[in-house]
Amino acid sequence: MSSIETMCASNPPKKAGAIAQVFRIVGLVMQWSQTARSRRQLSSLTDAELKDIGVTRDQALREAVKPFWDGPSAR
Repeated sequence: MSSIETMCASNPPKKAGAIAQVFRIVGLVMQWSQTARSRRQLSSLTDAELKDIGVTRDQALREAVKPFWDGPSAR
């Protein structure tokens, strides 16, 4: 038995764990994408639209300049 076969036999790959990790990463990237998209849309709203959702222009701009990895603020 080669050393590779020995290593594989004694330490089988953990496919389920690896697949779960990939799904977590994909989910995180999707969340970041949605956050960035929402912030771009927020920054493009008119003052009337912002008033309708109860957000001031200043609040919208503060949220819009945050990096995509910084999660949405809870109000």
